Amino acid sequence: NLFVPQNRIGCRLAAMRRERTSPPSLSPVFVAVFALILSCSTSQAQQTINICLSTTYEPAQSLRASLSAEARRGFTFLQEWIDAKPGGGFLVNNQTYRFNFTYAEDNSNQTRMIGNYRRFINDSSCQFLFGPQQSDFSIAAAAAATEPANRLLLAHNAASDVFNLGRNKAFSIMPAASRYLTAAFVEMRVRDVKNISVAMAEFPHQISSCAQLPTKLAPDYGVKVASFHVIPENPVDYVMDPATIPNITATAEAIMAVNADAVILCSFSSNNKFMVDYWKSKNWLPKMVIINGIGILPYLNWTNKEYVSGVESWDASSRYPADKYFGRMEDLLPLWQARFPQNPLVFASMNALYTGIALMEAIQRAKTLNEDSVTFALSRLDLDTLKGRIAWSGDRTQLGLAVYLQTLGGEWKTVGPISAKTNSDVTLVYPMPQWNEREYVSRPYSIPAEQGVTVLFAVGIASNIVFFIGLVYYWNHAITRAASPVFLALVLLGTTILYSAIWVWMPSLVNTATCHLRFWMLVVGFGLTFGSLFSKTWRIWTLWNNSNTKGVFAITDLQLTLIVLIVVGIEIVLCILVSAVANPTLTFIIRDLNRPSTNVPICSSNTAQLVLVIVLAVYNALIILYGIYLAVRVRVIPFAQYNESKIIGFSIYNASFFTIIMFIIQASDATDRTALFVLMSFALFFGCLGTTAPLFISKFYNIRNPGMNLSPSSSKMNGSTP
Repeated sequence: NLFVPQNRIGCRLAAMRRERTSPPSLSPVFVAVFALILSCSTSQAQQTINICLSTTYEPAQSLRASLSAEARRGFTFLQEWIDAKPGGGFLVNNQTYRFNFTYAEDNSNQTRMIGNYRRFINDSSCQFLFGPQQSDFSIAAAAAATEPANRLLLAHNAASDVFNLGRNKAFSIMPAASRYLTAAFVEMRVRDVKNISVAMAEFPHQISSCAQLPTKLAPDYGVKVASFHVIPENPVDYVMDPATIPNITATAEAIMAVNADAVILCSFSSNNKFMVDYWKSKNWLPKMVIINGIGILPYLNWTNKEYVSGVESWDASSRYPADKYFGRMEDLLPLWQARFPQNPLVFASMNALYTGIALMEAIQRAKTLNEDSVTFALSRLDLDTLKGRIAWSGDRTQLGLAVYLQTLGGEWKTVGPISAKTNSDVTLVYPMPQWNEREYVSRPYSIPAEQGVTVLFAVGIASNIVFFIGLVYYWNHAITRAASPVFLALVLLGTTILYSAIWVWMPSLVNTATCHLRFWMLVVGFGLTFGSLFSKTWRIWTLWNNSNTKGVFAITDLQLTLIVLIVVGIEIVLCILVSAVANPTLTFIIRDLNRPSTNVPICSSNTAQLVLVIVLAVYNALIILYGIYLAVRVRVIPFAQYNESKIIGFSIYNASFFTIIMFIIQASDATDRTALFVLMSFALFFGCLGTTAPLFISKFYNIRNPGMNLSPSSSKMNGSTP
């Protein structure tokens, strides 16, 4: 028992303190101490109030039995809480009372349940009657209890108006069934819902809740019932009767055809799951799916219930203001979880707990156990509790409203009313995210700009293929040999890598692999292109600069290849550092937490990336500067086939200009990623084409149009093919 009685100990200690300070004679003080002891002893005289109710014991998979077990935990918690009060109970006219519960098993058999209540009304030990677990049972229980003897029956689960047949001794803690959906309509009015479709199961509670929707509740809130359907109720334990599937499927199709803003499913069974799952198979959803009575759904493993909303008498996520019994919900939950560590506090146990609280309050106010007096006191109760308001109108309609819940992050969360919300940040997600909005799916080339850029860069690669074919064809021509054909081929390879890099920069194609490849392809492609171009130019300049040297001075292709490998190798080492240290990864800019399809994929990394990018930029800037130096130096060579200073200069200018453009684009704060991608694509495309086209077209033009002043081989240039 978690609750430790304190009052008896307090009374004894008080008496002992008084005794120690009292004179040994029979003085007025001694008389006062004796009176105190006598009053404490008198206040501890306990009387047990026996409460009888019918309950269900079935196999563990039975939903009815599970909810009955939850209710019994609520009664057990209440009983222990009362026993732990000072004096071992609650005080009425100097008399201490405690509760005892007598359960009669019915095994979900209504005839047996009615027999239990008929025995209760004739059993003098049953001082008060609580209702059974299920709403349909409560109807029959109220009739059995009130018709012959007009006994008071206080139900913890059934909305009062489903069994209120003019009897003034039938109460329910739960909101009236006809008002159960009021919480949903309040939310619909705020969201300006215009029309709804209703699917009502043939079940007493649902009929009471939903049958009058078209004529009463909906018109009161300015909502039109676009379609109303009656469907067979399946067992509440979520086993679909195959015979009902055609009817429910047709109803689901009819609701889709109407396409109302919201759909209310008045059913406790697998009908709800079946229809929502069916709508997913058709890729359709309304703006709201509302289930009347969702407290039983935690027992159902239903993956598609996310964003489904509905009403229930109470939920553990509800946060009404603190009450005088337990304080805040944060105070009650630890006590509950310590007592029932494997079982959450759910609506059935909370209803049971506060049913007992209501009876305790009524007895205290009536100051008697007389049933009529307690009934009158109940009718005048108006309590603000952790379960919400507990009060009844003159016709025994429960004035407290249901809470409105929505599945968010796989858990039911209270989104209304305001007084019951978990916190101000939890709000109804409306409209429900459509099925295709709930998951981010990469769709490469889905943007028209990407398709256009793909065609453009395919043209660039095709131009490189044409240049390479021409290069191979004229490989042994003097002009081609003078331009070092091996390194011209490497220039084509480098620009082809640069062209291909655009496909890892696609806005719709972002993943961890592409985040790494973005650096690798741009950097390696740049190093290979300009390393090859500048190395062969360096050979021309070196040979010309050493033309006065006696003997043969040779620089072979193998030596130049080593230079290119060193240039590209340094680029690769820096790329390895970027991948290993900066670790670019896929992340998302969250635009809508509930609609991942709107998320924006981006590549992110740690702060080390900035340092490494600066190192890469400085290194490649040095390559460009050295290329400028070479272009200036070779311009004085009188041999036209060797003098590529103009082409190199143009290539450097072209590459530098568009590289700067790309850096500016990437560093900008512009939010239109498609526009940025298009601008970067054009910069990269013209940077590559501006390098290869002048270089190769000029060669092919000179080959096809002889007449250049080609000096005969000079001994000063013998020994090496530039």
